[in-house]
Amino acid sequence: MKITDKEVLKQLNIVKCSELRENIETTPDDEIDGRTDMQLLKDELEYLLSLYEDDGTCHYEDLEQAKHFMKETKRGKVIPFYNTFPPTPKYTPVRLSIMLEQAKNTINEYNRLVSLAKRLNMR
Repeated sequence: MKITDKEVLKQLNIVKCSELRENIETTPDDEIDGRTDMQLLKDELEYLLSLYEDDGTCHYEDLEQAKHFMKETKRGKVIPFYNTFPPTPKYTPVRLSIMLEQAKNTINEYNRLVSLAKRLNMR
């Protein structure tokens, strides 16, 4: 299905969530049942947010791991060490930067989805 509503396209461009756009565009025509693009956006957004908030889903686990990593490394400013003598770092500087980027992306995507839900008066 091609998205025609300009407001929906604008919101999708702001959110920059390829998964949300893909879910809306690949909705079969027989499942649309006369719903507008905005209603499809709200339904898909509600579904994605439930994945991030329901315990046991991979999105929830990724978000929790990202939050824990950011807390452990003080937002990437500190390399944590194992409790050994001499202390050995848990991550190399390169691995730390890669994991930091992934954690930031995960948290930012969730925050963008939450802000979109607020703009659409869903929360």
